[in-house]
Amino acid sequence: MILANLSLILGKFASKVFPIFPSFPDVHKKIENPPFSYRVYPLRAVGSILDFINLTRAHIKGVNSNIMVIYSIFDHIVSGKNSFYLYNKVSSKEKIIIPLVNSYHMAILDYDKEEMYKRILSFLAF
Repeated sequence: MILANLSLILGKFASKVFPIFPSFPDVHKKIENPPFSYRVYPLRAVGSILDFINLTRAHIKGVNSNIMVIYSIFDHIVSGKNSFYLYNKVSSKEKIIIPLVNSYHMAILDYDKEEMYKRILSFLAF
């Protein structure tokens, strides 16, 4: 199992979510290959995220497969605390946590993407 920039803890960010979920266009300008971004996101999407977080937290101790957790230390959407929460809560015997130092939330499109791909392929033993 490989997870990147996963949110399981909303913390102080949750107070900024309502009534709309703001986009971060200034940060997107810094990303190597900026994705399309909306100015705001609908509340329905936030509800789905909250449902996913609650479901995941309820079953996280049941995860026992090998796991790689990847997170961006400069992620403007998801705190690195989420990655450590996940890493510490799963029951996996073999697990690794990898910080990305040159990327934001969309790490798969950003400056660390090649290093990320190499680490994933190595983890999967290709």
